[in-house]
Amino acid sequence: MKLIKKQMTFAEQLLYQRGAHNVTFEKINALIDWQMIEKELNKYYKKGQSTSGRPAYSGLLLFKMLLLGIWNNLSARDLEYITRVRLDYWVFLGLSLEMPVPDHSVLI
Repeated sequence: MKLIKKQMTFAEQLLYQRGAHNVTFEKINALIDWQMIEKELNKYYKKGQSTSGRPAYSGLLLFKMLLLGIWNNLSARDLEYITRVRLDYWVFLGLSLEMPVPDHSVLI
């Protein structure tokens, strides 16, 4: 089962082809209706701007990061670090190479 995001950059496609994906994560993404979950999250998570003026992270991204932390028994700091280095986490979270990884303090 190969699910490639539609708008990957050339570099992201090369990384994906070299193994920057996880079959389990792909199955989870295929089984779960993330749009429905995001719609529900948006009822409670009102994002705006950070104090420095940057756009806030999406509620779905933070939710999926917390799921990864729970599934892998990771602290917020460990989750931040491993998300920076594991490309399969990037793919699961829907991050692009240009997007910053949320800081551990956002997840606490």
